[in-house]
Amino acid sequence: MPSLSGPIAAIDFFANDCPAKRLGDPEDCAALALFLASDLARYITGAAIPVDGALSAGHQNVSSWKHPEILTDGKLNSRSTIAALMENDDARAVVEKFLPGFAANEQAKAAYGMTFGKIGPMLGLPDEALQGLLSALDTL
Repeated sequence: MPSLSGPIAAIDFFANDCPAKRLGDPEDCAALALFLASDLARYITGAAIPVDGALSAGHQNVSSWKHPEILTDGKLNSRSTIAALMENDDARAVVEKFLPGFAANEQAKAAYGMTFGKIGPMLGLPDEALQGLLSALDTL
């Protein structure tokens, strides 16, 4: 029986975070391909059509990653995106205190559009340490 932590927990997290409340599958992409190959799509040209369960419609965009003041009243804190935090020396030092090596981890960059509050349970930090990280970020 697989453990409910690790990859399964990560899959559940991303599925629940998706507005469609599930991960996509090959049939979702195939349905778009069939539509585009049909006469119904005869006037569609040069369009990028996301097949992402509405993720691109409802999540933070790159502007909010690079300009956290849009979301957090002009200052970095625990609600700031990881990307914004990692661009600030003081915030990066706080993250490194609680998660040594996080800044150098290439795989961590996949989560840069999220917040530590959102991904905290997947990091394997004890709850007390996660709360310490979030509190430290709120004092930046």
